[in-house]
Amino acid sequence: MRPAHPVARWLLLTAVSLGAASVPLIVLFVRSSGRFFFLDDKQAQYAAAYHYIGNELTQGHLPVLVPWMGTSANLLLDPQYGLLNPVFWVQNIAFAQFSDLAIGSFAMAVGYLVLLAAGAVAWLVRLNARGWWPAVGGFAAAFSGYLVWWVGPSWHPGLASVAFLPWIGWALSARRPGAWNALALTAATFACLAAGWPFTAISAGALVLSNIVESFINDRRRDALVVALATAAGAALAAPTVLFTASALDWTVRQGSVSNDAFLVPNLADVLNTAMATAGANINSFGKTVVTVPIMLAGGLTLALIPLLAVPTRWWRVRGAITLTGTLLALLVLTQSASAVGPLRWPFRYLGPWQVVLAVALVAALAVWGVRLTRARVAVSAGLLLAAAYVTVSRTPQDVLTHVVSLVVVSATVLLLVLVREALRALVILAGGVLILVWASVVHPANVDLPDWGMPTEVASYQQPLGAGAERSLVLYPAFIDYGAAAAEGVYLGQNYLLSPARSGLGYTSVGQRQLVADMCTATHGWTCPAAVDFLASTEPTTGQVWAALLGADTIVAHNFFVPALQEKLPQWVVAQTSGDFTVLKLADGSDQPGRVTYSPPGMQIEGLDVGELTQTYQVDSSAGGTIAFADVYWPGYEATFNGQPIPVTPLADALVSVTLPARSGTLEIVYHPAGLGPSLVSSVVGLLLAAAAAVVAARMRRRGLSPSADTLDEMPQGAGA
Repeated sequence: MRPAHPVARWLLLTAVSLGAASVPLIVLFVRSSGRFFFLDDKQAQYAAAYHYIGNELTQGHLPVLVPWMGTSANLLLDPQYGLLNPVFWVQNIAFAQFSDLAIGSFAMAVGYLVLLAAGAVAWLVRLNARGWWPAVGGFAAAFSGYLVWWVGPSWHPGLASVAFLPWIGWALSARRPGAWNALALTAATFACLAAGWPFTAISAGALVLSNIVESFINDRRRDALVVALATAAGAALAAPTVLFTASALDWTVRQGSVSNDAFLVPNLADVLNTAMATAGANINSFGKTVVTVPIMLAGGLTLALIPLLAVPTRWWRVRGAITLTGTLLALLVLTQSASAVGPLRWPFRYLGPWQVVLAVALVAALAVWGVRLTRARVAVSAGLLLAAAYVTVSRTPQDVLTHVVSLVVVSATVLLLVLVREALRALVILAGGVLILVWASVVHPANVDLPDWGMPTEVASYQQPLGAGAERSLVLYPAFIDYGAAAAEGVYLGQNYLLSPARSGLGYTSVGQRQLVADMCTATHGWTCPAAVDFLASTEPTTGQVWAALLGADTIVAHNFFVPALQEKLPQWVVAQTSGDFTVLKLADGSDQPGRVTYSPPGMQIEGLDVGELTQTYQVDSSAGGTIAFADVYWPGYEATFNGQPIPVTPLADALVSVTLPARSGTLEIVYHPAGLGPSLVSSVVGLLLAAAAAVVAARMRRRGLSPSADTLDEMPQGAGA
């Protein structure tokens, strides 16, 4: 089965892996009407943001700020949007070519799954896994489990980052790393970290550190030097994607100390039980919630097969053994973290990287060491299999048929694995994996824990917003209404106003401005509460204006739940239009302020000269001076000059941009220079220097033969010393 060239073999095995996965993916696409990868957060923010950014990039514009989107206006500060990530530039430009968001989301997710599968295959080929085993690893790592049923449909940055994790493993597994391998390790590290998903970044760190430990244990310290230089280079090049956020962290909602409310903190028994292949393995977070996540078959055989593996006595001398084992143990511990560790929330998000590494580790061991049967080993294997089945059934007893079918398939696969000859074992697991994944696709055409908000899929459907497309608007809606019906009326969830000619004045990102989010009691996907009306009607003491006016909300589009309170507390906003569950209220006299100015003192004359996203220029005529307020949400990095002289920019009530002018006429310029620009430039330069150093060191070591060829998986005799 070995083509003459390693690349040809990799391509063949990847094609087999993708061919096996195509059947269940087609079933998922048909069963979900194409919406499988268009759910929850992707439907509320990521798809719209990626499409908008892609269109802007196509026009040669990097959209750092989107005026009138309120707390969600600063796209640069959310690293998950990838404004500084060339991989996401390509992704977003390609995604913007789709007129259907669901179809585009499906294609985008499958693209990253293909990349992940190809990386897992390449990793196993480099570890010298024999026969068809790498194809099994590619299939098991990418096309099932937590990544497909949870991360892919909702948290796209998680999938985009995990897709590069196997490529880091591939680069780490080079027997004689040269300059190109060092640069490939830098590139894979950058792509993994720049996707903005911290859980994969930490997982990549565990992978690299485990590899460095392996190099020291096996007297390959020079390899460790190259790895350290190359991965540090990738991390430094990716750092700007988070340095801007870090520079403004005190102003974001991403704060807090270590705390634990048990939400999405999986029980250890349940994490281990994801190694049991069922169509509905469950992660139980201490009674708080139960998350149904279909998982992989090849990795799912772990519990049953570990007792049967013929592990060599000197297993730690095998290239990759310590790397894989150390990473698995580290990720297992991380799944038991507190529910909030600073800005990191919900440790069950480590399950994606854990399952990928688990699949690669198991397949690598099976490919070389094989199995060794004794009565004691078989008894332990059967006991673990039954224990895992018991835990699974006890979690969701209402789904017994699914668990019984899965147990039968797993048991039959394990039995065939030990009965058939070695050359057919990989194909047995692959066939079982396809069967279990098709079954899961039929039974679970969508993750029941991920909501479909009912947003339209056609981009053209967002062109008729309620309120006649007013730019200076504010949209208020409570949690858990019928968002599909709201969209039909022209009111869109979260960041979907980026697809519309209107702006919501609110929106939703994962990195909201702390004070305004609190004032407006903004929650997930832009939901708000009755306290928001109280805030909008309250008077800001410096300006004497109500907050609705300071936010520039000449038009308020509100769910009828809020309308009685709005009419009572903001009588100057009158009903202009009603549509189903929503009402449009407009400021009776309108606003005569130019640009994004929302308040100026009496007698001050202001003319907008050039009002852009990052720079605003106004001509001001005032004999008394005073404070001017803007609708721009305050972030560190705003600067102002008056007649060319710097003046302070003050956060009005810690929420909005404001300046205080002297008593004279002149030109006012407000500019946003994102905080963190200097450190980001330094980090980029350091990254390039480290990458060059890694390439030079690796090239010299390769020429001088200083990188010894240690044991690899197929160089250890099967069952040696077992």
